[in-house]
Amino acid sequence: MDIPNDTLGPFTNRNFRPDGVTDVWNPDTGLFDWTDLKLGDMVDIRLDLAITTTSPNQTVIVELLVAVDGFEYVIPFVQANVKTVGTYPVNRYNGIYMGDENTLLRGAKFRIRSDAAATMVVNGWYCKLLIRG
Repeated sequence: MDIPNDTLGPFTNRNFRPDGVTDVWNPDTGLFDWTDLKLGDMVDIRLDLAITTTSPNQTVIVELLVAVDGFEYVIPFVQANVKTVGTYPVNRYNGIYMGDENTLLRGAKFRIRSDAAATMVVNGWYCKLLIRG
């Protein structure tokens, strides 16, 4: 299942983008959009979720699918085997390198998988852009 972010949360702040970058998240498409970046740039993303499990020993996987509709690949963020039913905070940080046009020119999206039913609250994500000189 894709992880949405409608940008309507109380802590959403999209005001401090680097010059020349419109935005890297498009809530209308549900995709990260790297096209304002250049080859060699980097994006560090901190993901913040609350996941509620429904089964003991439940596996939860959160990943970033990169180069959507291109030569897709996955950047893992979380792989957890949760021992008991409950709600768990998930806060992970990872980086994406714009090393080729496949990555740069296509979108990316977070998705979650589990071997049993689960729900989530998206607290949001933070993107740090590392723009090459």
